[in-house]
Amino acid sequence: MSDALLENVSALAGQMQDLARQAYAGYAAEVDAVIETRSHDAGHIERLLDGILDFGFDDAMVQLFKRLCRYYYTLDPAATASYVHTYRDMWDREIRGHTNYRDRSFINRLIHAKRWQRDGWGLGQCSDEGV
Repeated sequence: MSDALLENVSALAGQMQDLARQAYAGYAAEVDAVIETRSHDAGHIERLLDGILDFGFDDAMVQLFKRLCRYYYTLDPAATASYVHTYRDMWDREIRGHTNYRDRSFINRLIHAKRWQRDGWGLGQCSDEGV
């Protein structure tokens, strides 16, 4: 991989991580409000779940997704199960049995490569194992 391409990919991974942090702040407040008010607005809850699903590469967003699913399960178990299956289809490598650009471990490798580059580590230390 050329240095320019690696820099571009690393920059993209950093931007994705930054965007996930910003999204978390907004979504966390919305999820808190839904749970605290015991909202039964399925449309609003499902829009939140749809949006959070886009950030399934970020552990904090996954935790937020799980939290909202636990709440939504008390209202609509079938719809919640559908969202869990959608998450697995999009993000869970072990269930899919293959890797694509949406694979969390791939995104995490990009993020770690950016950190290693930033911290002065050689990029040769970036591998599939242990990341």
